[in-house]
Amino acid sequence: MPVTSQPADSNQYLYWIALKKVSGVGNLIFRRLVKRFGEPECIVNASMKDLLSVDGMTPRIVRAMHGAIKGEAFSGDVRREFDLIRRRGYRIITQTDEGYPRLLLEIHDPPPYLYANGCAFNLSPTIAIVGSRHPTSYGVSMARRLGADLAARG
Repeated sequence: MPVTSQPADSNQYLYWIALKKVSGVGNLIFRRLVKRFGEPECIVNASMKDLLSVDGMTPRIVRAMHGAIKGEAFSGDVRREFDLIRRRGYRIITQTDEGYPRLLLEIHDPPPYLYANGCAFNLSPTIAIVGSRHPTSYGVSMARRLGADLAARG
């Protein structure tokens, strides 16, 4: 079944974006937190003691996390990124979403979420072009070329 838009409660993705921006919360710690607490909203509301029980968490990271997200007060940077995603028509697919590629979860430090554009189908084999949020013009050009070449080959 094609997936073309975010769910009605897409504000939940603000927590994903905000948590990923916290200094010290890389992909591996993010995944450990999600595994322990579930959704990022639950992570943010967890006690310091519970957060420190997660391997890799430190008091400095917990303070940075609580400083970055207070209730639903997200930084302007987080809101700008989320608004840009919506304006461009992208979707966010999180590790807890059904559409997140299962094979990607098998790597050491999978990204907490992906930006997607277009229809997502459960086809095999699947190829993804993964890149930077701030690509160079060469990177954009090569991604387009690779994408076109792959599409031409079915």
